[in-house]
Amino acid sequence: MYVEAKVNQHPVSFLLDIGSDITLLNGDVWRSMGSRKLENTSVVVKNASGSSMKIHGKLWCEIQIKRSRSEGYAYVKPHNSLLGLEWIQENEDMFYYMRMMVAEVKADHNGDVAMKLKETYPEVFEEGLGLCTKEKADLLLVGDVRPVFKACRPVPHAAVEAVE
Repeated sequence: MYVEAKVNQHPVSFLLDIGSDITLLNGDVWRSMGSRKLENTSVVVKNASGSSMKIHGKLWCEIQIKRSRSEGYAYVKPHNSLLGLEWIQENEDMFYYMRMMVAEVKADHNGDVAMKLKETYPEVFEEGLGLCTKEKADLLLVGDVRPVFKACRPVPHAAVEAVE
């Protein structure tokens, strides 16, 4: 998905990348803006496969997406302009909808799991085989068990707060 924006009053088409902490600006676009002096950066930028990417430097920019305006750094590289989380979070509309997509899962430690399962799925607890006609299955519920914790997959640093 591409997002149309203005960077330092120049139109730029960004690929929306919620997996990237930073915003990347195409070198050709930077040159069309007049090649303002870039600041040096010690940031090591890696792509999705973990390989390092060549960065020419960073540029302080004013960005406008629709009615929202903000400022921040864009890292200039040879190819593709990517709109990263840092700038997405500065745009109220985009950040609002991104937060709406985050699912929250909570475990109910105090409830009676068996009763809730029976209320929610009564057909599973009916006598007989039901739709399972080839094999007989028994559902055994063990009391005093705790949910198993599975660590979440790694997320970009800028997305940690939204995910938690």
